[in-house]
Amino acid sequence: MLFFSDEEMAKVGNHTDEPSLEKERRNMLRVEALAMTLQTIDSGAIIIDTEGLVLQANRKGLGYLAVLADAGIGSYLSKLGDCYVWRLMGPPPMGKRGHEVVVGASVERRFEVATYPVEIHPQTEGWMFIVRDLTKMSDEGVAARSKQALSSV
Repeated sequence: MLFFSDEEMAKVGNHTDEPSLEKERRNMLRVEALAMTLQTIDSGAIIIDTEGLVLQANRKGLGYLAVLADAGIGSYLSKLGDCYVWRLMGPPPMGKRGHEVVVGASVERRFEVATYPVEIHPQTEGWMFIVRDLTKMSDEGVAARSKQALSSV
């Protein structure tokens, strides 16, 4: 998460009459707000720039990056699991909220990745990936159905 010290904010805030510094202050606040928003998302959230550089991620997003790409913040992504990143930026299959991504040879895990364009700075665009672990959700559903079946016996 990005935080700016009081000293950094004071430097920007003391020169509000200068348009370029005010614009930079607004940009800093936008980046900080984006970082704070990431932390409120229950799913994994990852932000990359248009070159595939991982800029930010929440806790779950960092975990999913490690599993899907052996990557972290500062890494360049070309693939997530079995899917090229550029394919994820296109529309999902008909009737789906996101693209399905698979990882693992002996034990397969499935993830859903939904992508959204984001403006990181006024002249810097990127993508937000929202990642959900479908394998875990499927396992939890099976466990709930088994528990329900056992309770009805």
